[in-house]
Amino acid sequence: MFKKISILTAGFLLSVSVFASDVQDLIQNAENGDVVAQANLADYYHNQQDYINEFYWTEKLANQGFATSQFNLGVMYNNGLGVHQDDAKAVEWHTKSASQNFVLAQFNLGNMYRNGRGVEKDDNKAIEWWSKSAQQDFEKAQYNLAGMYLRGESVEKDLNKAFELYQKSALQGNPKAQFNLASMYANGDGVAKNRIKAKEWFSKSCKNSKQDACEQYEILESQGY
Repeated sequence: MFKKISILTAGFLLSVSVFASDVQDLIQNAENGDVVAQANLADYYHNQQDYINEFYWTEKLANQGFATSQFNLGVMYNNGLGVHQDDAKAVEWHTKSASQNFVLAQFNLGNMYRNGRGVEKDDNKAIEWWSKSAQQDFEKAQYNLAGMYLRGESVEKDLNKAFELYQKSALQGNPKAQFNLASMYANGDGVAKNRIKAKEWFSKSCKNSKQDACEQYEILESQGY
C-alpha cells in the first residue's frame, strides 16, 4: 500500500494541535482560504480516519499547487481512501508533485511506471523518476535503481554503478541494499573481492532483520572471516 505523509512537512508551521473543539473555527478559516487551516483539517481528518473529509481538504491544497498535498492526493487515489480507487488519477497527481521535485512522488511514480499501474509499463520512465529521487538521496530509489544496473534492465549493465547505488542506500540503513552490497563484496562484483567487508555488511543487514543475511554471516564466520 502506498503511504501518505503528514501535510505538516509541506512547510506549514502550526503552533497548536488540532482538537475537536477547534474544528468549527478551522473549517470557517479554511473555507475563507486559510491554507494553514486547510492543512490542519486534512491532518485532523486523517487522524480521525475520516478519509472523505481528508480528501476534500487535501484536494483543495493540491489544486493550489502544494507538492506534498499533490503527493498525498495521489496516494489517496492509489489506495481508494475517501475516493474511488483510480490509478490513472494517482499517476496524474504524482506527476504534478514529482515535477516539483518532491522526492517521494518521484519514487512512487517510478514504481507505477515499473509495474504498469495506472500507466503503460515503461522501464525507461521508471529509471528516469527513480534517478531523480535517488539524486535526492532517497534510499529506496537508490536501491531500485541499483537493481536495474545490476541486471542490465533497460540500461547498460554496470556493476560499478550498481555497487555505488547499493552503498549509498546501505549507508542509510536499507537492509536489502546492505545484503546486496555484502554479496557484491563477497563475489567481487563492481568492487574488489573482500570477504571481511562482506561479513560486515551481512552483519548490518542481519541486525536489520534480514534472515538470509544472518545465514550468510554465519557461513563467513565459520570460514574464519
